[in-house]
Amino acid sequence: MLHTTTTMKKAISIYFIIATLSLLPFPPHAAAQTPTSQAQTGQRVEPGFEDVGIGMGQLINIKDAAAVEGDIISFNDKGYSLSQKPYDPGIVGVIVDIPALSLEDKSSKEEKYLLTTGTAVVRVSSSNGNIKTGDLITSSVAKGVGQKATQEGYILGNALEDYTGKEAGKISVSLHPSFNTSAVTLRTNLLNNFNLALSSPFQSPVNSLRYFLAGLIAIIALGAGLAFFGRVTSKGIEALGRNPLATTAIIISIIINLILALGIMSVGVAIAYFVLVL
Repeated sequence: MLHTTTTMKKAISIYFIIATLSLLPFPPHAAAQTPTSQAQTGQRVEPGFEDVGIGMGQLINIKDAAAVEGDIISFNDKGYSLSQKPYDPGIVGVIVDIPALSLEDKSSKEEKYLLTTGTAVVRVSSSNGNIKTGDLITSSVAKGVGQKATQEGYILGNALEDYTGKEAGKISVSLHPSFNTSAVTLRTNLLNNFNLALSSPFQSPVNSLRYFLAGLIAIIALGAGLAFFGRVTSKGIEALGRNPLATTAIIISIIINLILALGIMSVGVAIAYFVLVL
């Protein structure tokens, strides 16, 4: 009984430590206050308190020897690895060297501390546009490196600093890996939406429903357009056989109906598109 009470007291103490740390302000890099800031040069600053991950660190095994502090990590059926595609559905967090709190000690070189929530320094680049404080950060084609999120998809969190460096550098990021819809713009193309649809099973029920409805609308519209055009074309061919003298009028009629069929399909695809982006 005494042992159980002591264990509960320890657990409660750890909980309050985590809660207190999560409320601490995460100061920006000292170099960001000068004209030659990290945000302007993309150079790594010297480690200090600002490099401590504010949150609970958990040990993971990652065999990629190139993994370093600030790298974005994803999880898939092969385990943990460096993120290397934009809006990666498997984003789980960031590697940190010094978490504010951890209940485990490293036992091998392959083990790294992973921070999933809280605040940490993250490697980013301006490959998808300059980063401003408050911008959403997601993964990119560069292994472990983040970029500005400009469309719907999975994100890592929000930038707490500006970044304009051409090369990869580090900024503070508030971590909350999740699926985001607030960055959607009309510039999002159909291919990107299709790629996102492939990850719909991992999304919230509302987002999954959106992709399902959009796909259903597009299929119905394409099917209706093709059926309409096929029926009209068949009747036009029959009419040509019965009345060869009216060839010109029949061909014009077929062309008009082709345009109508394309219009039906276009309207359906447009509706499906707006279901996704609005």
